[in-house]
Amino acid sequence: MDDNWDTNFDYDSEMDGTWNSKEIEIYLTTYDGAQHLLLHGWLKKNRVTIKMEHHASKGDGHFGGFTAHISESFLEKLKEDNLENGLFTDIEIISKIDTKTFSMDNIIKLDEGIKDFLFDIAGNISSPEDISRFVGKANETTVKLFKQDQSYITEYIETNEMSYDNKIKDLNILIEYFEEQERYEDCALLVEVKSKVQTRELLLKIQGNE
Repeated sequence: MDDNWDTNFDYDSEMDGTWNSKEIEIYLTTYDGAQHLLLHGWLKKNRVTIKMEHHASKGDGHFGGFTAHISESFLEKLKEDNLENGLFTDIEIISKIDTKTFSMDNIIKLDEGIKDFLFDIAGNISSPEDISRFVGKANETTVKLFKQDQSYITEYIETNEMSYDNKIKDLNILIEYFEEQERYEDCALLVEVKSKVQTRELLLKIQGNE
């Protein structure tokens, strides 16, 4: 899978102020924690709107899942990537969503962290506060998974689904977010993960030069 994000969109260019998007609401089921984290990373990387995250009760036969809004083109991409990487165990098409309009006039100020999530929520927000809530939920989910089991951290460090630069960018955004809340224990955990990501990258470069 291509692990480079599309960064060609110019947020400072003049626009007509609106765009439309037609999406499908789907429910994805995950088998275990590692697959759940992998799928969460794919959805986040590809800017797919996560409407709700689910965690199954013990004995349900699966770990959890996501209710998401996704375009038809990205749905096909998700299915193709699932065959190669095992991103989910089951998928249910819930409904098609009516065309929605998003206005750039609603956005007063966007920092770099929020911009990365802009396309996730196009058509589902009406104010900068809506964006902040969405980003906050995504950040809380990531830290919750990291604290829940060491295997999530290992998967994040070792996966090639995200490039090194994107991992560092992602972690810097998370660290800044929790620093602003003075949640230094969470910051320390994220700094540790960042250090391990950097160490892995250094080792890979050393091995590549041998």
